[in-house]
Amino acid sequence: MKETLIVRQLLTEVIQKGLSSPLRLLKSGEAETLSVYISEETGQRISGKSIREFVKNVLSQGERGSKPSLASLDILARYILEIDKDSVDDVSLVNYQSWFDYKKRIVVPSQNTSNLDVHKSRKKRRVYFYFLLAIPLILIFAFWGNDLTINSKEIFEENFNDLSDAELAKRGWFLQDPDPYYWNQRNLNNQSNDTSRYLTLFTLRGDNWVANEKPYIKNRLIRPINVEHKYEIEFDIKDFFPNQNFQQCGFMLMDDTLFDKDLLRVCITTSRYPRSRGEYFSLQALVFDNGTTSRPTEYSKPFFSLTYPNEAYDQMICHYSYMSIKLVCENKKIRILASYGENKAKSYSDRTKEFSIDFTPKYISLYASGPQITHPQPDTIPVMIDRVSIKSY
Repeated sequence: MKETLIVRQLLTEVIQKGLSSPLRLLKSGEAETLSVYISEETGQRISGKSIREFVKNVLSQGERGSKPSLASLDILARYILEIDKDSVDDVSLVNYQSWFDYKKRIVVPSQNTSNLDVHKSRKKRRVYFYFLLAIPLILIFAFWGNDLTINSKEIFEENFNDLSDAELAKRGWFLQDPDPYYWNQRNLNNQSNDTSRYLTLFTLRGDNWVANEKPYIKNRLIRPINVEHKYEIEFDIKDFFPNQNFQQCGFMLMDDTLFDKDLLRVCITTSRYPRSRGEYFSLQALVFDNGTTSRPTEYSKPFFSLTYPNEAYDQMICHYSYMSIKLVCENKKIRILASYGENKAKSYSDRTKEFSIDFTPKYISLYASGPQITHPQPDTIPVMIDRVSIKSY
């Protein structure tokens, strides 16, 4: 096997491990996330820009991008071989031992000619057998294929039982625009004897829609999704008690992992309700038809006003200890419902006005944030995300 093919295989495994994705051109946010994962495991850093260049190089067969150096290949190999960073000595680093060990694992032993001829003959017989076997299966799908797609297909359900980077990556999640200090507190509210586990995020400064500023939201946890005409999303949270303007948490359905394309933002927030001068604790949906280049269309359902005295707020907010958002999409028509209470019992009642979107989401992004430019900046508070599920029909 040529070395170029081994490099391609190595990058394929790196992207599959870090992003749960096949080998493909990476967006800058994905490459930076992968860079963080590699640095955490190996103790050595390869920039996101370099990773993108390596992928371009192998996909273009050397015509574009940059070829990885031996030092870079050695770091990538250590990431795949899961070699403890504390066990790597200076001699191994200088000799690129991990890269050569990886090559030995990948290279296939040579075969003698007679064995190869026998193998080819057997392969021809297997191909002919599988061809005959495929004919009745094709006929079955031709007659009954429509019936096979009627039943509900649950794409995934995430309960956040294991929040290690490696396990999140195995389940398809990747982190974008990380804030290491707060991301390392994602297990904050989990005790060893708890049966329920939570992902804890924080309302850090940031927004995807701001005037004259580059948009950002820290610690967005993103996953590719495969939905089409009809699907449902449930998003369950616990103990989110905002009391300052624009503190929010929720999810975004996105056409891209960046903010310059179509997206739908659904959240629980404290914000100014349209046509009102007061601030409300509310369910909110914002439709961005052209990413950050246009003003979003807003659909809100207020729960209660924040103008109450503190004692009244405390009495009201306790009824929202557990909250669930349910999004229902049928042919791009969206209904968003909410359920809340002092326990997990669900009875969806409050809802926004029905509206439409003009894109099919490719990613879901979980987030919490405060405003990006408000002064003074609201307090940073936590939210415990209990569960996320998607069903496609």
